[in-house]
Amino acid sequence: MKSSKKFLKRVLTAALALSMVAGTGVCAAAVEDADLGEVTVVMAPDETNPDYVSKLDSIKMMLLQVAQGAYSKLSSTNVAKLIKIAQKVKMSQKIMIEASSQVASLKSDTATRIAEVMMEAADAVEELEDEEQIAQIIANAEAQANSIAAGAEELANEIMAEAQAQSEALLADANAQLESMGFDVAVAQQVIAEIQVKIEAVKAQIQAVAAKAGEFVTEKLVKVVTIDEGDFTFNVLFSLKGVTAMATAYNGEEEEVTVPAYVKGKIPVVEARMFSKANIKTLNFPATMTHISGLCAVMFKELQNMNVDEANPYYQSIDGIVYDKSGTVLCAVPQGRDFPIPEGIKAIGDFAYYMSPMTSLEIPSSVEFIGVRSFGVCENLEEVTIPDSVVTLSEGAFQYCANLKKVYIPASVQTVGDFAFASCSDDLVIDLETVSCQAYIYVRENDIPYNCPLAASISVEPDKSFIEDEEHFNAAELGTTLKITGIAEGGSKEGYTYAFYYKREGSTKWTCKQNFKANDTITLKPAFAGNYQFCVKVKDSTGKVAKMYIDVFMKAAFENTSTISAETIKKGQTITVNCSTNVNAPTAYAVYYKKNTDTKWTTKQNFDQNTDVIIKPLKATDYTICVKAKNLNDGTVSKKYFNVKVKA
Repeated sequence: MKSSKKFLKRVLTAALALSMVAGTGVCAAAVEDADLGEVTVVMAPDETNPDYVSKLDSIKMMLLQVAQGAYSKLSSTNVAKLIKIAQKVKMSQKIMIEASSQVASLKSDTATRIAEVMMEAADAVEELEDEEQIAQIIANAEAQANSIAAGAEELANEIMAEAQAQSEALLADANAQLESMGFDVAVAQQVIAEIQVKIEAVKAQIQAVAAKAGEFVTEKLVKVVTIDEGDFTFNVLFSLKGVTAMATAYNGEEEEVTVPAYVKGKIPVVEARMFSKANIKTLNFPATMTHISGLCAVMFKELQNMNVDEANPYYQSIDGIVYDKSGTVLCAVPQGRDFPIPEGIKAIGDFAYYMSPMTSLEIPSSVEFIGVRSFGVCENLEEVTIPDSVVTLSEGAFQYCANLKKVYIPASVQTVGDFAFASCSDDLVIDLETVSCQAYIYVRENDIPYNCPLAASISVEPDKSFIEDEEHFNAAELGTTLKITGIAEGGSKEGYTYAFYYKREGSTKWTCKQNFKANDTITLKPAFAGNYQFCVKVKDSTGKVAKMYIDVFMKAAFENTSTISAETIKKGQTITVNCSTNVNAPTAYAVYYKKNTDTKWTTKQNFDQNTDVIIKPLKATDYTICVKAKNLNDGTVSKKYFNVKVKA
């Protein structure tokens, strides 16, 4: 059931539509030749980047929270006025979503076509030894792939540009209408400002995520080859990006080890995921590395330092700890060190503290993002407090923390990834700041014990369907019986009682329908047309009380209110039928007339929207006029008859 509050949330979150633009870049690279031995063919899946989807969800939840705050500052009457701009905002969102869907489909198709080209090239050069012939095949494949990518990118840009132009025009019009509304100007401006601040704050995130989403097609693997060189084992990866290498094992005996920059002198080593040799104490990474995380040295329990070549464009090391170049993302901490998170860090990178021996964790208030399995398998952790600066807890953030028993999650956290607290202690209890947050959904879906403050919500179900119109969020026909239900969450989680109140618009006096009883549902049949406000209060066993409101407009039954200009006329004169109804809804009218001595009606108008219909009777006798009014929203028909005397 839709309430005013829920509808306003949808209106405000629709403002995200302009920002929901996925990256459209598609890149291709050639397969370089090397004597790489046996080939294993691997095809990556066609699904879109899940990280992109989860971050968009977190952004949406962020604006939902803003909408909730905005609603509390606007009266129900003022909220109702927003419905007139909702359609423009919703259409803006729909345009961008449809365009994004087209681009996503285009990306998938493009990736498949490029993968086929690269596969053919890889197969063609596999048995060749002539370097010139190999180079020509690779050059041809690269040219074809680049052509496919360029065409796809051009088309994607055209799709998004057209959609964005349409969306911006709609939102500009909606914004102008909102700012021109004459109600509570100061409050409205404050609400708009709050929303705009939030939107600006997440736009940078969206752009970064969109760029990453555009890269998913370039991650498709064409083939993987395993080789040994020196004291290292490498996987050489053939993908749409080109040929790169990942160090998978160190087979030597040294305590200080440097990962080579290249395999076979020309294939760059861009990543390391080494699961062997636990006696390494210092690990040095080359400038070619593009991915550095705690996975680089998962089993190196004695590791004290991880150093990065100063020429690396993405990472830096400070005192043996790896950060990004900005110094605001903590990327990797050696397992042999119990290293506290420094102040000023904004993000904890994926796997940064994976399998850390830390016994306590203090997350600074500067941290906004906690990456995938950042604190996975930290078996000594027992208690964690998430500060209200954090927006995202990624997939598996604290997975396998076997002794983790208590966690506090604030309402600021808008994304809780899958398995974030999976396989923790059986005694784990999560404390929530409020039920109006994503963490509440997570603990309920995953059956994790939780504590949170008492909260109330309310729903209204009519014995007939709700009527949607342009003036009201929820409207029911007068005579409808409403079932009003209170919903309690949090608090003591037991002993809930419910009180129900209602009043008509314009009244300051509330009528109490039920005063704190265990029954959570009442029925009410409003006697008058107009706007009603309903309130539910819930009380838990400790005496704490929470409340929530909802508005419902009771519409008078559809009635034909047509009139005629005269009941008696002279022969040769005309009668004007003035067609009308009691509701402001699209209506069609049919007008008929006949002599009272006849059985056959003459049709003057057959369900048209003309409201003034002129009839000129030809005989001096008594006539009957029939007017039918049809509500085009729901098909309801109402008849009305008039008697007319025509004199000679």
